[in-house]
Amino acid sequence: MNLPIAPHPSPRTPARSIAMLVAMLLLSGLVTVIVAYLALEWMPCQWFGSSFEGACGYGALWTAAGVAVLLWPLLFLGAAALYFRRGRDAAVVPAAAPPARLVTQWRVVLALTLLAQLLPLLLAFTHVDLSPAADTALRWLTLLMLVLNAVLVYLIAARSQRQLLALALALIAVLFGWMGAAGVGIYLHSELRRPRPAG
Repeated sequence: MNLPIAPHPSPRTPARSIAMLVAMLLLSGLVTVIVAYLALEWMPCQWFGSSFEGACGYGALWTAAGVAVLLWPLLFLGAAALYFRRGRDAAVVPAAAPPARLVTQWRVVLALTLLAQLLPLLLAFTHVDLSPAADTALRWLTLLMLVLNAVLVYLIAARSQRQLLALALALIAVLFGWMGAAGVGIYLHSELRRPRPAG
């Protein structure tokens, strides 16, 4: 009697990984919008004081905004970390190992990029106001770090001999801001940790 054999899971191609990365970003955003809307509908006014003073409306609005700001990145980055960690060994052909110095430079730039992107949010929560000149300088710095991170992502991903893959990852790291840069960072980190074939 022949027992049925469970089908082998299909290998995870780079194109599928990128599609999953974008899908997780969009789906986590959709879930966040739904949760924020439900929070606005269901939160009682007693939490925020008298509705005659506008405290209910403003309190509910800011609470829902805070939930959205925290929930979207948590959902996206958590899903990306679980997905790429679980399927790390299922990818097709490992990319050629990039130079260790390039990887170190990219990790430092990624950390600085995330810090520069999140700094305005932290300043807003701590009620710190920058001068117009400092605010403009910080905005240009965040854009520069985002572009520099994308360039390093391209150089590392291009070692796999897949130029379109490298270009797609670089675009995601720029167009989706710090969340895109962090998601691409999770993907590249999982790829760099995979064992390389001998020779």
